[in-house]
Amino acid sequence: MDKRFCRELSYMERSCLEDRNTVCTIAELEGHEFDCTLLKKALDRTVDLQPNLRIGPYLNEDPPMFKEVKNPYIDIIYKETDNIDDWKSYASIIINDRLPVEPEKTLFRFTIFKILNNPDKKFYFFLEMNHANSDGTSGMILLHNILSYYSNYLGGEECNFKQLEPLPSSDRFCFPNGLTTTDKSIIDEIQNKRKLDKSEKVTLLNPCEIRNQENLHYCILEDGNKENFLKIKNFCKENNITVGNMIFAAYYFATAKFGYEKLKQIDSNNFEVTVDVDVNLRDRTDIKLGYNHIALFISINEIKVKFTKQTKFLELCKIVKEKMAEFFKNKSFIYENKSNPGLKNKNLDCVINQQFIPGDLNISNIGAYPFNNVYKLSDGTIKLNGLKCIGSPWTPFFSNYVLLIHSVTFLNYSFVYSDERNTEFLKDYLKSIIYLIENCYQFESLTFDEYLR
Repeated sequence: MDKRFCRELSYMERSCLEDRNTVCTIAELEGHEFDCTLLKKALDRTVDLQPNLRIGPYLNEDPPMFKEVKNPYIDIIYKETDNIDDWKSYASIIINDRLPVEPEKTLFRFTIFKILNNPDKKFYFFLEMNHANSDGTSGMILLHNILSYYSNYLGGEECNFKQLEPLPSSDRFCFPNGLTTTDKSIIDEIQNKRKLDKSEKVTLLNPCEIRNQENLHYCILEDGNKENFLKIKNFCKENNITVGNMIFAAYYFATAKFGYEKLKQIDSNNFEVTVDVDVNLRDRTDIKLGYNHIALFISINEIKVKFTKQTKFLELCKIVKEKMAEFFKNKSFIYENKSNPGLKNKNLDCVINQQFIPGDLNISNIGAYPFNNVYKLSDGTIKLNGLKCIGSPWTPFFSNYVLLIHSVTFLNYSFVYSDERNTEFLKDYLKSIIYLIENCYQFESLTFDEYLR
């Protein structure tokens, strides 16, 4: 056995495996009738390229290990439908069909969903991976690898992918030389803060009933507007903020409005909102990974923002920008996972003025799509229109709902939750967030007080 593919599982990887945590990327493609034989060939080439698609979990060993496996993925599944909306129904099914946790044929599942009698030759790809081996950005990398090899087989551009070496776990990657005295002091500070936070008396709003590990999951899938996306990017560029800064501000505004309406007893003017966010570690460490490796490189953290009724939307965008810059400067995003091993049991992730509101915001690949979204063939092209991401069992054991946002040629929104009783409320809540994001260029001077009306 190749020792490069044999290592101990990190805490986050073990947690994902114990919960059978699955992440699924949904890609909308058009312009080509796919050949399943060639797709399998392209997938096999991608598996050869990506080390994390070739290591399976051995949880019964002491300590639990990742080791190289011969058959990492479930055979390609092919489905057809006349109804262009059936893929959404399939997404609702697949989100509750988690991958098994065994060494062989469990790391990956690929489903092709063809829309029949469609002039655009529209297909949907469902790329499921065990979360211990991947994250949301990994699905995008996997798709690009597969489509690049596939297009090459049909006369497209030559693939120049280099064979990738196995990576250590994110813990080892972030601290290759061990923890310094400064690192340890920061971790101690975070741990002490966590103890203080837990001692505070809080009120749970909109509670999500926790039944059992087989709790059903639901997803709301929406698309933004291509024309709006151009205006969004121009608005952000003109005001020297990122699209991610703006999206966070929209989320804070919408969430604070919900809290204000539910909590009449909170301060009527001052707002302090804390939200758990997923941070991609690929280019946040001293070593830059870029968009190459399929791997689990995320950290879960809390970002706190204060504003008043008089705060304007653009002002909040800039407050968020400062907070994010401070956040990344001290590298606290790396330390959280190491210092908080009980994180996966925390169900309450958003705090407004010391009042808990269930939620988690996950932003993935905001901004320019890092690859060309058009794949050339000898007799045409394959066009990637959009990406969405869903998964389980993210809710309610990790968070009561999760919002994920991708962008290719426009913004794509995925909203995952567990309590069906809250569906109508959550649809309205998501609608308010999307409306702020998609029309941000009109709300530069909108105050929170005006938004409440």
